[in-house]
Amino acid sequence: MLPVLFGALALAAILLLLRGFTTTSARDLALGLRYGGIAVLVILAFVLLLLREPAPALILGALAVLAYGVMRVRISGWWRPRPPARRANRTGMSREEALKVLGLEEGAGPDDIRAAHRRLMQQMHPDHGGSDYLAAKINEAKDVLLAE
Repeated sequence: MLPVLFGALALAAILLLLRGFTTTSARDLALGLRYGGIAVLVILAFVLLLLREPAPALILGALAVLAYGVMRVRISGWWRPRPPARRANRTGMSREEALKVLGLEEGAGPDDIRAAHRRLMQQMHPDHGGSDYLAAKINEAKDVLLAE
């Protein structure tokens, strides 16, 4: 009777997982799989306790608690990778030099700067026969002009 019950529970779990794979977003699916892994650890710890194996049960229980704590910290936003800070102009390229590199006049707006950058990168990118040095200078000029 017990194997039939476990088989029915396993079949229901598989069907629910298959339904979840087809109807949820990738983020929700990842969270579900992580919580499912934690649930498996808890169930295994409980089974080991029933089999009178307290040491492995304690280890699995501790792993489950640790995994849950890590999940809560990551989800709550307490730990979050910070976007890189916009760096100041450390290269020494002046505004006038940046305007010359991009072929712009004084008073060019952000849209003009981006358009000139795009146009030049299409010609000077290393993948299109240009050089790394020229591409780096063009990127640097755009960064200098947009940082203001």
